[in-house]
Amino acid sequence: MNLENEITNEIGIVVNIKNNFAFVEVEKDKNCTNCQLKSLCFYKGNEKTIFKIINSLNAKKGDKISFVIEPKIRIFISFLIYIVPIIFLITTYSVCKYIFNISENLSIILAIISIPLCYFILKFIDKLFARKKLINPKMIRKI
Repeated sequence: MNLENEITNEIGIVVNIKNNFAFVEVEKDKNCTNCQLKSLCFYKGNEKTIFKIINSLNAKKGDKISFVIEPKIRIFISFLIYIVPIIFLITTYSVCKYIFNISENLSIILAIISIPLCYFILKFIDKLFARKKLINPKMIRKI
C-alpha cells in the first residue's frame, strides 16, 4: 500500500528524538482558528501540536518530515464529531416521545438539552483516545 498517494500528508518539524520516537511539531491550519470542534481534533490547545511518531526514517532534530494519520482513524473521528450528536439528538427525541410518551414539544426541548450531554460523552471518548494512543501517525518521507 502506497500511503503517500492515498492519504493527505501532514508536514511537521522534528523537535525532539527520544528512544525510537520522534516528536513532531505541527502548526495548525489557518482554518482551525475559528473551528468550534477544537477539543476533539488532532490539533489541540495551542497553535502547535506535537505528535509522538515512531522514527522509521531516522529523522534528526530539526528535520522537516511528511507523515500521515490513517484514514480509518480520520473517518472514525469525523463520525464521532459530526454523526454521533445527530444520532444522540434523534434517539433522545424518539425515546422521550415514543417510549415515555412525553409531549412532542417537551421531547424536542429534551433532545436539544441532551446535546451538551453528548459533548461530555465525546470528551470522555477523546480522553480514552489520548490514553490508549489510538492515533498512530506514520512517517512518509523527509522533506
